[in-house]
Amino acid sequence: MIVDKMIRTVAVMTILLTGTGLAAEPEISPPIQYSYEIVLTFPNDTYVFTQGLLFHEGWLYESTGLFDQSTLREVTLMTGVPTRGIKFGIGHFAEGLALVDDKFYQLTWTSGRGLIFNKTDLSYIKPFLYLYGDEPHAKDKKPWGLTYNGTHLLLSDGSATIYVIDPETHKEHHRIDVRNHMGPVKNLNELEYIKASSTPTSGKPTTSL
Repeated sequence: MIVDKMIRTVAVMTILLTGTGLAAEPEISPPIQYSYEIVLTFPNDTYVFTQGLLFHEGWLYESTGLFDQSTLREVTLMTGVPTRGIKFGIGHFAEGLALVDDKFYQLTWTSGRGLIFNKTDLSYIKPFLYLYGDEPHAKDKKPWGLTYNGTHLLLSDGSATIYVIDPETHKEHHRIDVRNHMGPVKNLNELEYIKASSTPTSGKPTTSL
């Protein structure tokens, strides 16, 4: 009787274990490797720590980092010379930059909030809180990259997740977990949104998307 019960138990366990295999994730193909060609180069200040960069109406707009050195500035493309800009306070380490309509949204690394500026004169408008992710304290969030897809901000923080954020409420709309055939792609950093596709960067070194 005991042996019969043991056989039945083993049979049930075998069925349960076999059943879990039916729900296995589909195999993911390796990512496509793109090549590139340098067709033109432009000068840029090698003494600044570029963290965010975008091109708009013939001008480069650059977010530069490091404590006590962070800036938001407008740069002449052909010369690399800034035409105007603002320098942040000692407690800010600037990160990613995105343009939403007539406003620049700029991340800071450890301040617990981002900053919004007027596109026309780079004047400061207001801060915005980091309301994305599972960490309840904004001060503990350390975002890296930022871009805009026409409706939402896309934000990276060095993990394998891209947070999709409402630019008005600053709340998380949803999130995108980035994976390849080897698993989660961590250290996502700079984000670019080009022709309806988001291109992150990662790794240690970091990955760009």
